[in-house]
Amino acid sequence: MSVPNPLPKIEINAALAAVKDTDWQQFRRSLKGLPTKSKITKLGGWLRKKGNSRRAQLQVVNYMNALLRGGQLKKGNDGKWRVNR
Repeated sequence: MSVPNPLPKIEINAALAAVKDTDWQQFRRSLKGLPTKSKITKLGGWLRKKGNSRRAQLQVVNYMNALLRGGQLKKGNDGKWRVNR
């Protein structure tokens, strides 16, 4: 997968600005209800579509962190994430 693994640290102000993007919000809503593996695949596609820009990286990392907080992903002993549910 092309989503950063493990997730890098991000600055909160930069992330907040990136996630307010209208296109991102529409894309994010399209992920609702999908299985976690599908979400991760689509997030990788978002990164490729946006040319792996810093803004897209912030959006994806922020979303992945939300999946971690929500228990859909978990960190393994090696520090990398795994699909939990």
